[in-house]
Amino acid sequence: VQFSIEDQSDQPATRLESKVDDIEILQSREHTDSYATYLTDAGKHDHEPVYSEELGLAIEKLPQGYTLGSLWDILS
Repeated sequence: VQFSIEDQSDQPATRLESKVDDIEILQSREHTDSYATYLTDAGKHDHEPVYSEELGLAIEKLPQGYTLGSLWDILS
């Protein structure tokens, strides 16, 4: 195995300035409450499987008042 040294540039290395973004993550209380309620309901018993047209597969039947969209919004 032969190793060689690559040609180095005549230009000095440039240091990049680092930036710190001030980001505040907000979590809606409504989403948190919905998720907690869903988990409480789900823990009582298993829901029957139903076919989801939206996903194209079987999922647990969602409790009354819940949609896949509303549960997905909790994660995003």
